Amino acid sequence: DEFVDDVHHRVKEEPSLVYDLPIEKIVSAVGSTLGMAKDIFYSFTRSREGAWGRAVAAFLGRKWGGYQLKRFAEHFKRDPVVISKGVRGVEKRLAKDGPFAQSVAMMEKTLIRNKKPKIVN
Repeated sequence: DEFVDDVHHRVKEEPSLVYDLPIEKIVSAVGSTLGMAKDIFYSFTRSREGAWGRAVAAFLGRKWGGYQLKRFAEHFKRDPVVISKGVRGVEKRLAKDGPFAQSVAMMEKTLIRNKKPKIVN
């Protein structure tokens, strides 16, 4: 109980910054940075490249746009569980892969450049 109270207290104290980022803009930034054509994100083939692109886009959308992963699942017409697993894969790779982390940082800068954040509690 003490742990749960502590987490709730921290969450309430630390507001999040989010930006008005349309999903299409996120997809465009991910595609251009990773060298992926836009249609790969929406393809229904079993392409790992498309799944990876969707996962990176969902990761960035959740982090900087305040989106729920469910919204990305709806947008890409995929199962939310699959999107969630992909995002966890992105998070794991960020911790291990320096060049990938630099690519993600570049995407983040591109997405939020000249944007005014909104504070969300």
